[in-house]
Amino acid sequence: MEYEELRRLGWSENEIRVYIGVLELGSAKVDAISKRMPLPRTTIYGILKSLLEKGTVSYVIKSGVKYFTAIDPRRLVSIQEEKIGALKRILPQLEIIKQTVGEKPTIELYEGKSGVKTIFEDMLKAKQAICGYGNTQLMSDLLEHYVPNYVNRRIDEKIFFRLITELSDKSKLMRKEDKKALRETKFIEKLKETTNATYIYGNKVAIITLLKKEPIGILIENEEVQKSQKVIFEILWDAALKKG
Repeated sequence: MEYEELRRLGWSENEIRVYIGVLELGSAKVDAISKRMPLPRTTIYGILKSLLEKGTVSYVIKSGVKYFTAIDPRRLVSIQEEKIGALKRILPQLEIIKQTVGEKPTIELYEGKSGVKTIFEDMLKAKQAICGYGNTQLMSDLLEHYVPNYVNRRIDEKIFFRLITELSDKSKLMRKEDKKALRETKFIEKLKETTNATYIYGNKVAIITLLKKEPIGILIENEEVQKSQKVIFEILWDAALKKG
């Protein structure tokens, strides 16, 4: 006997077999069900759990033993109608979410120091103001020779940088160079405990994990993601200290 329609509803072959077996038995213990098909007891339990979640079998306990019963087949139609009804009710909300999100974000993964440098080079190519927050000390340690060169080229391109960084002796000295470096720096002491740095520019967000052995950079290109991260940055900016 074929049950193609049940397969189309997302039932597995074993779920169909166990449901039909329970339906034929009327009410049965797991032992009786397992005798009707060559499946281990543990597998039968797993399938019954799945059918319980679907609402297609139920059980009662008699003298401490579970007896399973299949629901009336006509209830299967009602279950599907209920699912369709629920989907129709939520459909308008899903449509709103789709319209809000817009196009799918482009996500690129970069590994190692060379990958992180690629992201910084992309910031220069964008030629737009940058907002960033994170652990500057770790970034300087990671790209010790590259960072000074990058800063000089950013200045040459007249790209302004707003930075929120950890409060340290080095960052306070760095802040003294803000005007020359086309930068405005603020401090949040707790950032010294993080190993990440986040940069927002154009319609992109770059998140860099500053692990010395194997740094990882994630570059996300999406206007909505950029706007959300910019809001977070502005909240941090307002809360940050102007002087150390």
